[in-house]
Amino acid sequence: MVKSLFVVLVFNLLIYLKTFLFPSAEFQEQFVFTVLPIADCPEQDTLIQLFIATVAENVGAEGLVFFPLQNISEIFFNLSPGVGEFLNLPVMALPRKSTGPVRRRENSTVVVAATAETVVYVHVRCSQQKDSNPKSGSVRGTAFQIKGIRELGKYYRVLTFQKCGHAQVAIVAVKENTDVEIYMNDTSVLERDGITLQMYETYIIEGKFDITGGYIKASEPVFVLTGNDGDGIRKCACSNISSNSTSSSSSSSRGNSSSSNSSNSENTPTNSCGRGKDPFYECLIPYHHWGTHYYLFPLFDPTFTMVYKIISFENTKVTITEGQESVKNLSLDEKLGKFIEKTVTFSQTQGGVEVKSPEAILVAQFSVESKRSISMLLATPSSQFTRKYTVFPVFNISHVDEAATHYINIILPPGGQTNDLHINNDSKTTWENVGDFTDGSRVVRTILSPSSNLLENRGGYNITAVVSASHVRRSYTFALP
Repeated sequence: MVKSLFVVLVFNLLIYLKTFLFPSAEFQEQFVFTVLPIADCPEQDTLIQLFIATVAENVGAEGLVFFPLQNISEIFFNLSPGVGEFLNLPVMALPRKSTGPVRRRENSTVVVAATAETVVYVHVRCSQQKDSNPKSGSVRGTAFQIKGIRELGKYYRVLTFQKCGHAQVAIVAVKENTDVEIYMNDTSVLERDGITLQMYETYIIEGKFDITGGYIKASEPVFVLTGNDGDGIRKCACSNISSNSTSSSSSSSRGNSSSSNSSNSENTPTNSCGRGKDPFYECLIPYHHWGTHYYLFPLFDPTFTMVYKIISFENTKVTITEGQESVKNLSLDEKLGKFIEKTVTFSQTQGGVEVKSPEAILVAQFSVESKRSISMLLATPSSQFTRKYTVFPVFNISHVDEAATHYINIILPPGGQTNDLHINNDSKTTWENVGDFTDGSRVVRTILSPSSNLLENRGGYNITAVVSASHVRRSYTFALP
């Protein structure tokens, strides 16, 4: 009798704990990340927006967004099948801003948990007005897809772009006692940081130097975000990009070039390039998800300028095909601070750019819109594809009467047909061809309205999709998983 009563009491206690003390026990943590701020943007002008959607067709989910190291209330959400939800985050979720070179710890981590598998995208936007006239202001912003916990790794190399803004790297631990070694190229000075991060802790490195070529090695998987809080081509004295010429530097050391360019000095003020600098961020891809073959193509106007960078973990050869005829064979050194950087104007290439290597490489594409705004995209290897069914956002970056153009771009394999592509259950979308490759693959695009969107590939082949949006003052790009 006593034993039976004890069993009943224990059972009731477990029910109580599950129901009242752990109401979200069925939620699975899927994303652990941080968001970085935009340069010179007051808090009242900053918008942080998440887009969350379920992955599987005909599946909804419940979930919450929480801030484990800050006193910020949780945000609950309920997802319907085939439609994503936009959520605004409080500005206090951002890490502190800095005006100089920094190595610091932060408590700015965001966690997304849900009852079904989800995807998460982030949009950070700054809307500033000079006076009461809304047309006198400017809008800057960026957007990127968040890598889930299962996509994280222990080994990374840094790829970013810096001419006059603050380059940044943020590392977030998802497990306790995560040891991280960071080897950076800091204006010709090799620096090694050895740190231990606790669960959800963020470590930020930033400064007015290009940290491309650095290594990050961790004892446990970590989330890594990189980019720039506000760089620009317009009014940027330290810029050397020309929209009507093609230049390159093979296996260049960014540390050496920085030391010869006075505009990259740490003594240069943050706003030395004037207002209108465009931010860009991207989640770094761990080494085990790199590929050997990439396609690059026009993401905005076909006459735009693109800078692309290539990096590796091994000494290797890289073959670059620009357009239909121009082929370059280059050597890539795996040493710290070494990478390939090239600039190309797409009006001169008569098509896209293909990059191949026998060893795994990482390729970043920095797209320049009319020499003013700049966006960052880590290219998707040709061996990886967008899901057959995917819900995705188009974030609005229009401002008053300054209408931006929002695209979805799709790489079709040889024989791929646009009538197999259904946008929001419509098979009659008008597609424009914007790039061709030597193997018969091609790039098509169509204009979309800012909203939650659904892409279905009903063909018997795989595709790669990229969302891009541009205005002369602002732009963003991100790939669809």
